[in-house]
Amino acid sequence: MIRKLRALLISLILLTVLAAGLILLRTLAKRESASASNVIVDSEVLSNFTVENLRSLRIQRGGEEIHAYSIDGKQWMLADTPEFFRPVSEKIAASVRALANLSSSNIIRDVVQDSELADFGLDVAEATLIFRDSDGQSTTIEIGRKSPSGTGRYARMANSPTVVLLPNRNADYAFKNASDYRDMSMPTINPESISRMEFRYNGRTTKIEPRTEEDPYVTRASPYNISSSAWKGTYTLDDHALRTLLTEESPLPVGAKEYRDDLDSNDPSLGLRGESSDMLFVEDTEGNILSLIFGNNDGKGNRFVRYENVADAVFLLEELELLETEPFQLLNKFVFLGSIHQVSQVVIENDTDVWIMNRAERGNSEDIHDDYFEINNVEIPYEDFTNIYQKFIGIMWEGQIVTPVKPGNPELKITVSNIQPDIKPKIIRYWPYDGVYYQVSLDERPLEFLVGRYQVNQFIDSLTAKQKSINPNSPR
Repeated sequence: MIRKLRALLISLILLTVLAAGLILLRTLAKRESASASNVIVDSEVLSNFTVENLRSLRIQRGGEEIHAYSIDGKQWMLADTPEFFRPVSEKIAASVRALANLSSSNIIRDVVQDSELADFGLDVAEATLIFRDSDGQSTTIEIGRKSPSGTGRYARMANSPTVVLLPNRNADYAFKNASDYRDMSMPTINPESISRMEFRYNGRTTKIEPRTEEDPYVTRASPYNISSSAWKGTYTLDDHALRTLLTEESPLPVGAKEYRDDLDSNDPSLGLRGESSDMLFVEDTEGNILSLIFGNNDGKGNRFVRYENVADAVFLLEELELLETEPFQLLNKFVFLGSIHQVSQVVIENDTDVWIMNRAERGNSEDIHDDYFEINNVEIPYEDFTNIYQKFIGIMWEGQIVTPVKPGNPELKITVSNIQPDIKPKIIRYWPYDGVYYQVSLDERPLEFLVGRYQVNQFIDSLTAKQKSINPNSPR
């Protein structure tokens, strides 16, 4: 009997617990339902447009106005901007879309008296939004100061007594500047395919242009020449050096840092006029062109710049190291890089010593290995001949002549003849400069660059060593 009574009591206790649990769950559900209902009721809608239905949005701040407008609700523009402003329609549409759907569940006060508006910065709104839709209907929203916590700004519909707190992520769109919608990009140039380039720095002009003539001695010459106002002649460009400069060392600018519409490009203090201004012109093989005129420094590490064909647009760029590039850096520095396939004879005259390197085709015309090679009328192996020839064509310019030295007589003369007998030979003369360098001329070109004597000595030493191996009794 006692056991049955105990089981009955336990059952009653379990039923009581289950009943209490059900009551608790129902109570919580009612509270959540009530809470959700309150959220809906307490949400204040300030604007409710689709971008496609809007035609105008005016944002007024402190006497200034940004006026975004659209004919079809798709392509958006800014009013009262210069011709060269180039607004980005997608950026404008994104801001319009964000401001066209403003609401807040954070209602600060259902009813605010006019005398209390100053507490929220709404007596004189910091930003006023005026929407006009495709039917010509207008809606005005006022945005005031930031809340003490800094998480948002107070706002209301015009003449409404209800003040809400707009999150910063929405309110910030009303405080963008016109420059935030400006296309700051510049024409995109492919640095891997430059077709023409010119730059001027401190009065020195460097030009890179397509070659107009073929070199019968070189089979893989650069298709471009380089010249400079600091030189007298025109020379072959080092393609790799130019590519490295534009892709690694000093890339071309891709966008303006800041536009200065408040400045006049004709102001002499900006240095944007006259033939002495620094400049950059670049064109790639796809026809894209970047042409800039550089003025003075603004004192903060930037240069005043304008497009060559847009005189009124003044903007800022950081200092461009590219302009300071020494033209010698872009010069193909091989004195003579003739292909052995194009050469039949090399005559080296050094004081009283003369070496004559001959090559004659024989056997398979496509295979140079079976050709005839000789030095001073003695046949030598292909490997020996090409080893000496490589030392000759490996001689490189090492610098530009700064202080001219009267050349006198050349210490070394090298005459190179082409495999085609009707092509004029190349003559390279090595004139004395000092104890370290030769000044070198190629054909009738002026003396402009220097070659280290050690390079020439290595070439002569290889000739002397080969001659001694051929003729042990040779004096050299």
